[in-house]
Amino acid sequence: MGDIKQDHEQRLVSVGQGVKARVLNGLGFTDRTLYLMPQFFKDKPVERLLGKGMKAEYLNTCCNHPCPITYRTIQTLRYKMHTQALQRFFRVLCLVILACSLTGCIYWIRAYQTYLQMSEFDRYFSTTSNDEFTLHFKEPILFSKDFVSLSELHASEDLPTPEGGRRWRYWFRKIDADNKRIHPEISFYSDLTFNKESKIISWTFSSLFLQIAPPKFLEASLRSIGSAEIDTKSRQLHANDDLLEKIKDDLPKKETVLAKLGAPLEIVDEEELEVYKYHFQLETHHIEKGYEDRALSEVEISFDKKTQTLAKMSGRFAGLKVSINYRKFLDEPNASR
Repeated sequence: MGDIKQDHEQRLVSVGQGVKARVLNGLGFTDRTLYLMPQFFKDKPVERLLGKGMKAEYLNTCCNHPCPITYRTIQTLRYKMHTQALQRFFRVLCLVILACSLTGCIYWIRAYQTYLQMSEFDRYFSTTSNDEFTLHFKEPILFSKDFVSLSELHASEDLPTPEGGRRWRYWFRKIDADNKRIHPEISFYSDLTFNKESKIISWTFSSLFLQIAPPKFLEASLRSIGSAEIDTKSRQLHANDDLLEKIKDDLPKKETVLAKLGAPLEIVDEEELEVYKYHFQLETHHIEKGYEDRALSEVEISFDKKTQTLAKMSGRFAGLKVSINYRKFLDEPNASR
């Protein structure tokens, strides 16, 4: 909006702020009408959403008010911008602000921008796999503080890197039905590495985690995020794995997985699957109040009864929900084995 001349002496709200306020009010998360905009923003962090000094009462649509949002903002845009350009702007702005979920927290916007990068996976990411699996961020956006804000959890370890950044390690220890750590210990970790600017540059998964999320299938699931659709009601991503190249590798056998993970807490018998349930506890020095349950990772591993191979994995790790149906990534010959 920088190239539009505005009567700042007669405005408390700029054209850009007016547009953003209208978009936030009409994204579909509320059924309030536009003339109730000040009431809608009354309990929102207005300064974080719209800029320093902004107040809910400034967002009035009355034409005699110094900042008539509904009429004067759109009239200014209508005369200064081409219709097609305006539509494009609204489209992009809606997508970005959607990630914010009306919380006013900028980390949601950065998380959404990272999600958008997934649609061009090879341009913005690369992977390496040996004993560990690592996702590399070529043009990082997320900051270390964003992960704390998103998960409300802190890492088990926080160590410096030779390059001047930080490495956060999250340890997950297997526990029994009484929430006691299993002996001998069974555990896995996930590393987040940040550069000097505190931006994430890599995300690593340990070898034990790869027993329940084989590298090629883990990468395929990450790639599928780029074609995912946003469900605005549930605020979840639904990945479209049909667009991905199928995998020819065999899935791990049940006996191989159980040899690494040990006995489950529970086995649930379903029509075609056996579901093994495990609990892992995140080792952390601090948990934000009200989010204590996020330290518990409930993992469900499903095996095909006929082939005795890994079929699905779902779980919650540090507040992040993961669900992978491995059979959808297999080509037809392998899927039928």
